[in-house]
Amino acid sequence: MGTSFQARVMGNPKFHFPDNKRPVIMIANGTGIAPFRGMINANKQMTVYLFYGSRQKELFDSFLKHELDQYLLSGKLSGQYLAFSRDKEKLYVTDLLKQQSELVTKVLRDKGTIMICGSLSMQKDVIAQISLTCNETLKMEIQTYLDNGQIVSDCY
Repeated sequence: MGTSFQARVMGNPKFHFPDNKRPVIMIANGTGIAPFRGMINANKQMTVYLFYGSRQKELFDSFLKHELDQYLLSGKLSGQYLAFSRDKEKLYVTDLLKQQSELVTKVLRDKGTIMICGSLSMQKDVIAQISLTCNETLKMEIQTYLDNGQIVSDCY
């Protein structure tokens, strides 16, 4: 008690829910899900896919499962892909992105947005996987999508 610390809030004006009615892929791990929860809740008519990674399924089940199930039922969320890195079958969001490379390709081709929020190490791995998909399938460099704002991130 009585302990203080200094902090600052850093804004990220490029990281916001798009309003162009095009599909969105949200990719998060851990607490990176927080801003996406609000964005999904506010979604009225856009196609939104969530790729989420956590350590254990039990934590997800007790913390997020009910909320995300409700978003799926209401249509605020079009699909979800879940990875748990400390379960029997170790799975990461990059594995999900590789499995769903056609969806990633379709969203980028349709001028949709990919949003990444979470740890910097996850972001690095996700960018590498998306880059591979861009090169192999779209015959484009990922930098094109980063430069035109189709891939945005808020990682820490």
